[in-house]
Amino acid sequence: RELHQRPAARVQKPLDDRFLTWAAIWLVVAILLLLVKKFLKSNSFAGYMGSL
Repeated sequence: RELHQRPAARVQKPLDDRFLTWAAIWLVVAILLLLVKKFLKSNSFAGYMGSL
């Protein structure tokens, strides 16, 4: 049971953990924005709205 725990998890500060969480969130948001931008550029926005 002890083998699965990372030794670094104990030493890690909550501030670093929070920073990593926010960094992951912003990374996902940035990727989603890029995908949406690319999708809207390839298709016309009116055609996309009309197909909904």
